[in-house]
Amino acid sequence: WSYNPGKDLAMIHGSPALSSDGTLYIPMCKVGDEGGWIIAVNISTGTEVWRRKVGGWRADSSPAIGSDGTIYVGGTSSNSGGLYAFGLGYPDHPPEAPVISGPHSGKPGVVYNFSVYAVDPDGDNLTYYIWWGDSSQDAGPYPSGYVFNISHSWKKKGKYFVAIDVEDEEGAQNSTEFYMNITRKSKDIKFFINKLLDSI
Repeated sequence: WSYNPGKDLAMIHGSPALSSDGTLYIPMCKVGDEGGWIIAVNISTGTEVWRRKVGGWRADSSPAIGSDGTIYVGGTSSNSGGLYAFGLGYPDHPPEAPVISGPHSGKPGVVYNFSVYAVDPDGDNLTYYIWWGDSSQDAGPYPSGYVFNISHSWKKKGKYFVAIDVEDEEGAQNSTEFYMNITRKSKDIKFFINKLLDSI
């Protein structure tokens, strides 16, 4: 099996630690950021069991597992460091896929409005990462279930792949994708038809 931890996460420092119950604990860092996570993966299936955020630190060491099941990992930031410890606790659940309301087609240069929200089963605040197909933007964090509005315009005609990723406070993610079809302006089509008729 293979395991993908999600957007911009990599095992930069440390190595995974395997517990006696067959759970693999993987230290992960967010590329270009100081965020870090410990992710628990089922060694038999390769599926994620839960993940825990290591404060605002990078996960800079291999996890150590105490006899009582407590997980220990070293973490650092740009100007501090320390040891982070946590029990197994209640697993984090990923947010539901974002719901987006708005058009799926339009004209170049026109600003279109969209409303977006997602629900997190654990009530975590949610951060959104929107890829418009020609640029990107972030939004949040917002409370679970909060509906916010965003707008965008596309300069050129084309079929644009739009993706919205949502991430909770523990780093669990979900996403929604669709295509935005931007066609010629009506006057451009009329001009093209008239020009074609004149050439006949």
